[in-house]
Amino acid sequence: MEPTLPAVPINPLASPVRRPSVSPMGQFPSMKAADFLRLLQRELGYRIVRQEGSHRKLEADGRPTLTFAFHDRVSLPPRMVRKILVNDVGMSEDQAKRLL
Repeated sequence: MEPTLPAVPINPLASPVRRPSVSPMGQFPSMKAADFLRLLQRELGYRIVRQEGSHRKLEADGRPTLTFAFHDRVSLPPRMVRKILVNDVGMSEDQAKRLL
């Protein structure tokens, strides 16, 4: 006879598997800093006007000036990709998602 596990009351509100909540930011990808910088330059017209180490000052016609302070091999989390495109550059979330 196999041993049985004790009965555990089931809470209908508790999830058996813990899942991260889905947020609107979940649709933005993580990207390597070098790839994201390339996207800013090619798609949005930004150019590096000054650099000291990993700190780059970027300018583009009709867009706000950015300071891009990431090492090339660092992965930017989706939250940071969204923050730069939406908050710093001033794009809407839909425009930013289409760009990616």
